[in-house]
Amino acid sequence: MTDTANNSSFRSVLKQLLHRGLLAPFAWHFAETVARMAPVNSDSKVHETLFLAAALVAQNTIINKHVCLQLTPDLQLSDFLLTTLDPDDAIADLLTAKIPSDLLTQLGNDSFVYAVSKAGDGGFKPLILENNRLYLQRYWVYENMCAEQLRARAEIAPEPTLNEAAIRSNTKLTLDSDQIAAVQRAAANRLCIITGSPGTGKTTIISVVLTALLRGNPDLAIRLCAPTGKAQARLKEALQEQIKEYLTLAADDPLRATLGKLETSTIHRLLKFNPSTRQFTYHEGNPMIADLLIVDEVSMVALPLMVKLLVALPGTCKVILLGDKDQLAAVEIGAALAEMCAAWENLPPVARLTVSHRFSGERGIGKLKDAINAGECEDAWNILMEDDCELGHAPSPGTYAACEQALAKYLGEHPFRSYLTATNAEDAHAYFETFRILCATRQGPCGVDHINQCVQRLFDIKTYGHGYPIMVTVNDYTHRLFNGDIGICLRDQETDSVKVWFSDYEKPGAYRCFSIGELPAHSPVFAMTVHKAQGSGFDEVLLLLPPQENRVLTRELIYTGVTRAKKKCTLWANKPIFEGAIAHPTIRMSGLKDKLLQQEIPNPVNQAATTWGCPGQ
Repeated sequence: MTDTANNSSFRSVLKQLLHRGLLAPFAWHFAETVARMAPVNSDSKVHETLFLAAALVAQNTIINKHVCLQLTPDLQLSDFLLTTLDPDDAIADLLTAKIPSDLLTQLGNDSFVYAVSKAGDGGFKPLILENNRLYLQRYWVYENMCAEQLRARAEIAPEPTLNEAAIRSNTKLTLDSDQIAAVQRAAANRLCIITGSPGTGKTTIISVVLTALLRGNPDLAIRLCAPTGKAQARLKEALQEQIKEYLTLAADDPLRATLGKLETSTIHRLLKFNPSTRQFTYHEGNPMIADLLIVDEVSMVALPLMVKLLVALPGTCKVILLGDKDQLAAVEIGAALAEMCAAWENLPPVARLTVSHRFSGERGIGKLKDAINAGECEDAWNILMEDDCELGHAPSPGTYAACEQALAKYLGEHPFRSYLTATNAEDAHAYFETFRILCATRQGPCGVDHINQCVQRLFDIKTYGHGYPIMVTVNDYTHRLFNGDIGICLRDQETDSVKVWFSDYEKPGAYRCFSIGELPAHSPVFAMTVHKAQGSGFDEVLLLLPPQENRVLTRELIYTGVTRAKKKCTLWANKPIFEGAIAHPTIRMSGLKDKLLQQEIPNPVNQAATTWGCPGQ
């Protein structure tokens, strides 16, 4: 199929892709609905153009997690489908079909106004065309609301800067120049984004900022949150460590007690999600009481949730966002943190931390992560090969049997196995959290599904037997168990029954148990995907890359997997796959960066209509 193919031929191509599972059913049905919006007497080309455009933007947004579809002359169908091309595949020719180069021109024509709105012209339309970007209407609204909320705070004049000597007097740690600047920006500005890799001191900065602000106003209403229960618990644990060990507070200082009482929560719990209505209690019409909001692990926050959080705040609330802009983008739609950092790099809203106090930049994990971030493929491989202290390497096993044999050798005498001898939840979780196998993919010899089966066999653990670990895969508000929470099955010696024990994130150091029948949807978690590991850290990580190319392999995925390790990271990877991933940075199509820099932002169309035709968020 060539660039000159007409739009009508794409309907048959898309139908074939639908039947093969490469096009989402939602995208097909949404496209049919949009095409029917054209008047009956319209030219057939109008219907087919609408069908093609609607199918592509729905697939690109809902499945590929882009905020919009950037229309460029060289687009082809394979850009929208998460599959690796095989030259022998019968549909290879279909996937390389080029999207008509005049699609943008066609959609901008006045004959399409019943379904395509030119940004800001009012009235509800399912598709929004803005410059060369095509949006589902809901996500165009979200993007504009996010830009509007962020800019409103960023443009407020800063308060007087904290004195450097006063900042240093609040902590026993020696702060570097980046950290001092970050504290000053966070304390002075209505909006501050603090970004840095693990170990650069983001939590240290927050503890110092909280100390300084509370000394000035002990009655500040402070809200601390993170996207997941795990990340929220880590934030609380890290803050308590700073308060206990590093802040220069006398034992009887009232501020110590105030800081010690600060609570953390997930974003959903902070906004008070109501499962019966599927709505948040706090929203634009009912904002929460807050003078300061601190959000950790912002790279994991999708655009829609970011908007719902920002609009639920009073306009006077100071906002501090923490995260690593180089990590994987959110599992859901958008990459808001990366867009903010790109728009405001070297400008007051963004404070970037560059010095890692966990990793040395001269060796091991620190040197490897820096090479990955810089896109230095060959250097990264050489570092992996040369360092045998913090780093380890072996080729990716090419078959299921070879992978199981390699795992048996690696885990044979591994100290991680000691979690199986634990008789209580605290010890079991403590041992279990020291090590994790991370996979880039779900399928294949090195995929998480196969690795979970292998380790279960190697450890001789029955499903729901003693030592069987599970990860919750949905949000269960009744039992307060959330997507990503990890539980371990432990047998009670007295009753000879098995219970599943989870950390109680609301009570650090405490654990809750459930019977097997009470568990929400879950899966085994001897291994987990790199995506699921975001917000976590382990003493040792075994990172498995597949033996073949895969489109999920990106620079950010390798970086995120490597930096989950605190002391040791071993990669099973082949050189071409490893270097190819580092050469392939993630790109999320979005207009947020440009809108953060614009003088004016289009007014979102009727927000009450944003539920039309789009599932989910």
